Amino acid sequence: EQTGMVSARGLVRAEGNYYFYRTGIQEDVAWDGLLTLDWPFFTGGTLRAQVGEARAGLDRAQAKLEEASRRARMEILEAWEDLKSSAERLGIYALALDTAGKNYRLQTQDYRLGLSTNLEVLEALNGLHEARRHMEQARVQARLDAFSLRRVSGAPLFQPETP
Repeated sequence: EQTGMVSARGLVRAEGNYYFYRTGIQEDVAWDGLLTLDWPFFTGGTLRAQVGEARAGLDRAQAKLEEASRRARMEILEAWEDLKSSAERLGIYALALDTAGKNYRLQTQDYRLGLSTNLEVLEALNGLHEARRHMEQARVQARLDAFSLRRVSGAPLFQPETP
């Protein structure tokens, strides 16, 4: 939209007329011409102000773009760090699950041999169930973090299935 915009260039216009028949005092004149000069002498300040305003708008738009780019990079880095942290926790919980499973098996063997009580076996079983729950929570969190990374990085959220 260019309403209210001042042109830096002037306008020169020439018009001419030829008459076959005239009456009155212009009866002897067969033609006439008009030369019009339209030049913006006093609009230089307005033009400079509009150029300055446009440059300021461009600077604001570039600053917004840079801010959005920085924010996007930070979101991607945060999502990447979250995913790495989830993968590390997943490894720790896998080790804890393995340890809880071994503890339960050893407690069960000791109970059969009369070396431990059923309360100790139940505590080991409870520890095994808790380790499984933590492992599943870590798995879900890792998937959520991977999904979040794909979302903020602009990657497709779901992988298409290959036939």
